[in-house]
Amino acid sequence: MKKREVAIEAINRWDDDSMSVLYDEYYAALVSYGLQILHLKEEAEDVVQSVYAKLWESQPSFESTGELRSYLYSSVHNGCINVIRRQKARSGYSAATLDLRDPDKEACDETLKDKFDIEEMYRLLFQEIDKMPPRRREIFLQVAKGRSSREIAELMSISPETVKQQRRQGKLSLRKAVAHWLKVAESLSFLLMLS
Repeated sequence: MKKREVAIEAINRWDDDSMSVLYDEYYAALVSYGLQILHLKEEAEDVVQSVYAKLWESQPSFESTGELRSYLYSSVHNGCINVIRRQKARSGYSAATLDLRDPDKEACDETLKDKFDIEEMYRLLFQEIDKMPPRRREIFLQVAKGRSSREIAELMSISPETVKQQRRQGKLSLRKAVAHWLKVAESLSFLLMLS
């Protein structure tokens, strides 16, 4: 499967092909990002689909892929926060006691953001998944959709043990990539402190 590049000029045309490219490029990463906030795959998918629908309706013009990426991730983040607010409001919490973040987790998140941009981490992870052999890549994309090893085995007509083995090998390569990125980020932080 050859990956299509996101050319901002193509996206700004807002035709069916540009939406297809946009969907293929960002959907899985955006759902994973939303899942980190909401912890329910269906809700994360609903938020992402809502973002895509609003994007299609408004058809804004973007100057760069960075601006587009920022728009997508901040829209998903805001959509997830709105879901949490609605859930808490339904649960009887007053607006004054609405606390969306755990202070310990917030401190940890800020540290991670200082070292590496979380949104870009998702993109890099999915780029690493794209580099995997076809079968392993397909398994990881199914995992990103929330499917179990058994479901993936049935869908791909392979044994569950093959799925587990491919997942293990894929996790090892992703861990190596993440370790490399963190080393690069730490080196950059150190160099910036020296200047």
